[in-house]
Amino acid sequence: MSTPKNYSIQSDSIKGIKTNLLLKSSALNKAGLLKSLLLGTAVALSACSSNGDDSLEMVLGNIEDGSLPTDIDTVLGEGGALDSGLVGGIQGSMASPGINLVPRAGDSSIGLVFTGGEENNNRTLYILTDGDPNTFNCDAACEEQWPPHTTDFSFVGVSGQFDVMARGDGLNQWTFKGYPLYFYIGDNVEGETNGNSIDDVWFVTRPDPITSGDTSFGETLVVSGSLIGADANPLNRSAVDGRTLYFFDGDNTDQSACNDTCAVTWPPVYADMGSASFDRLSVFMRDDGNAQWAYDGMPLYLFEDDEEPGDTNGSVRPGWTVAVP
Repeated sequence: MSTPKNYSIQSDSIKGIKTNLLLKSSALNKAGLLKSLLLGTAVALSACSSNGDDSLEMVLGNIEDGSLPTDIDTVLGEGGALDSGLVGGIQGSMASPGINLVPRAGDSSIGLVFTGGEENNNRTLYILTDGDPNTFNCDAACEEQWPPHTTDFSFVGVSGQFDVMARGDGLNQWTFKGYPLYFYIGDNVEGETNGNSIDDVWFVTRPDPITSGDTSFGETLVVSGSLIGADANPLNRSAVDGRTLYFFDGDNTDQSACNDTCAVTWPPVYADMGSASFDRLSVFMRDDGNAQWAYDGMPLYLFEDDEEPGDTNGSVRPGWTVAVP
């Protein structure tokens, strides 16, 4: 029999309701536990809904007819984090007109970007980097060109990087890593990113390009999606999804010692302009003027001789180690 997994889901604020669900699953009881999880989440979120019991009944119907996921491993991520898509699905069952739900990722010519979802024609979301997070730096005249992504939703802490912040006009506005989110008036359809790099302060929002994966070293940091190159052109991206990441012993915190020919053999994990630090992932500036991702302050690299996800050929090189979270 397989070893049971522990799944812990915690939300700190659902209009004053605190939940902390500890689930143990095995091959024999996943389905029942998933239904319990969905029901528990629906009950908690129903407290936020203006139509209360009716919303909860609708969610329960979606669970029964299969509209929501039925496999616990597809909705609980590594460490038991509740998948934001699942929360969005439950919220979608309860949504009333005017509510804008959690931003979600979509394709564009410059890689994955966050969008306002179908209710906003999947238009790209931007942040203004000319200012501090958790503050509004776009005034009324600015908002004529950069409409804010507002919402009636008041449940904070929906997903680790997303939150809502109260505005002076009584509305709430979505934030990403603390930065208020905006649309660009020059974008009309899904996939357009015409506002990216305007005035060198407006940038698209993106999923972080680092996640965890399995290699012969166990759980390892790997690339998620595509990466920008040393030319910093967002259109020139490398398809290296799943490739193993490495640390260099010669580096210091937020400082890379791998330059010139070293950076050819060990390509740095360059960060797109506008990328922001969050939790254990950070962005720092290299000596060559490019931004690079780091984990716990240690710069991250690829190895040129790794060709497929799971390859760890760089692990035998002196001074280099597989990046393990």
